[in-house]
Amino acid sequence: MEKREALSENELISKIRMSEDELKGDLWVFWQLIKISPERWNIQEFRQEGKVWVVAIFAREIIWYNDVEKEYYISNYKEHGKIDEQLSCQDKLAHAVSLLYDLIRPKEDSNLLGYYRC
Repeated sequence: MEKREALSENELISKIRMSEDELKGDLWVFWQLIKISPERWNIQEFRQEGKVWVVAIFAREIIWYNDVEKEYYISNYKEHGKIDEQLSCQDKLAHAVSLLYDLIRPKEDSNLLGYYRC
């Protein structure tokens, strides 16, 4: 099996900048509040082990990019630099930001955990 080159930070930043065009209004403002310079974090889960790129942090939730599957994920964490578990996967950054934004907004009839997990 051929070893794959990991996505570089500059390549990821370029990918994020292209994706930011899809964020409008409140989602754009929310993204500006939660985005960070990409950081490599450890993940140890049944499907994956290694390092992934974290691109946003809000409270104890993060958005990270899986450069193998080319998807964004929402997860929680307890310790900075270590992802506890994968909670949701999205193919686009705008979808992940929208989902996280929806999760923090109070709703009367919300059953968030029902659609939060992959």
